[in-house]
Amino acid sequence: MKPSMTMLAWFMREYKPVCSIKNDKPIISGVRFLADDSMQMSPDFVYVGAASHFFSDEKYSEAYIVVHGQDFLLFSGQDPDMLFNKLLNAIDYYDQWEERLKDAAEKNAPLQTFMDLGDEVMGDFFVVCDMETNLLAASDVRPEEIAGTSWEDFFANKRVSVASMNTPLKERRGQAPDVSHPAPHRLGSRSPSIHDIVCMHLVQDGEAIAYLAVNQTPRSPTEMQFHLIPVLCRYLISAREFTSRKAVTQSGARILSKLISGETPDVVLLSGFRKKLTLTSFRVVYFRNLLRDDAIHTNVFMRFLRSKNVLCTQCGDGIAAMIDNENWRIGLEDLIRSSGFTGFCCGVSTATKDLQSASVRFRQAVFAAGQNREGIFCCEDFAFSYLLDVLKKDESAGFLLHPAIEKLCEYDAENQNELLLTLNEYLKQNKNHQKTLEVLQIHRSTLKYRLQRITDLTGLRLDDPREEAYLRLSMWLKFDLS
Repeated sequence: MKPSMTMLAWFMREYKPVCSIKNDKPIISGVRFLADDSMQMSPDFVYVGAASHFFSDEKYSEAYIVVHGQDFLLFSGQDPDMLFNKLLNAIDYYDQWEERLKDAAEKNAPLQTFMDLGDEVMGDFFVVCDMETNLLAASDVRPEEIAGTSWEDFFANKRVSVASMNTPLKERRGQAPDVSHPAPHRLGSRSPSIHDIVCMHLVQDGEAIAYLAVNQTPRSPTEMQFHLIPVLCRYLISAREFTSRKAVTQSGARILSKLISGETPDVVLLSGFRKKLTLTSFRVVYFRNLLRDDAIHTNVFMRFLRSKNVLCTQCGDGIAAMIDNENWRIGLEDLIRSSGFTGFCCGVSTATKDLQSASVRFRQAVFAAGQNREGIFCCEDFAFSYLLDVLKKDESAGFLLHPAIEKLCEYDAENQNELLLTLNEYLKQNKNHQKTLEVLQIHRSTLKYRLQRITDLTGLRLDDPREEAYLRLSMWLKFDLS
């Protein structure tokens, strides 16, 4: 990473520089010697040379200056070549430091590895906690640093105390302690026993799942930390504790992904996931765009869903999301309309309260999205006809039809009667005599005779729910009703 002037001053602190830094930015990529005070200075470089270029006072005649824009560091009694080389070392040091962070991230190293790397440059101790304030990891802390402070209680209990949480905070730098805040922010306490802290959230899949908190003292290099903390957090989120199968905390999107893939998340993870959910019962939706299936479109639409607090994750060529079962159709229609996107085929599962059934619900949603046309399609609307089709294609299903059907077919063929047709319509009308009469256009006594004849021939007991269900299914398969 590119250092700032405060970071260079911290690296060269053994030379006790006099600092004047007002516009600190981590943009320095190299070092050059000062030629004269009228030269054009690039913002990408710091310049080192005699302080007399800038100050006429005799006391600076033996001093050297490091300049970046309007910021400068003054060094007394130092060799310019030595300063030049030290500055080069500083730039290399910060660049190599980020490379080591990147390497640890690629290997999904343990969280403590990142903490140890951060400890090399931060100046103050720092901790990583989950969003319930449980301690996950800490940099090296000396007991004398925390004696008599709230940190002592924190490290003893491995979590923030209720007393600390109830302490009023005064915001610093005009930034509020907002979970969604994208940058580090400093919080001060009104209690003298509680140090100020600099916080930044670790974001995974657009969701804050943990935070980094840095101890502050009167001598803390705050500006430097504001430059370093975002870099550290960028790689911390790749730690094993956030990415592995045994992660201690993960985003809702990753837990949802595990659930719909049939994997059972860790008990603690699943418990925390349940607490975060505001849905008593839910449906799984599978969004598949028929017009565009590129990664850019998918990511933009997922960002929109998350802005509406919809839990979602990418699955294959589509997006799986969890929505509230209450008024789900209206809510889904409004969501798609407000997104401005078109071309979506949305498959919707049946409702459930059981998180462990998310895998089944996802399969239902994918099944419903198989309509391959724009619109919202619910699993219930297509499942029964699909099941019938599966049974009809199964050659073994035909000989398993209710035996009454074969008997009635034979009787009707021999006697030119319509007993099977009558029974079929009677069941379609839910055994309602009047509606059956209207459809078949026969007399009441004829219907009564036919039903009695059916019972005599087959021994049917339509008052038995199990036998009625068997007969209905057989009729559906026989006549291909849906």
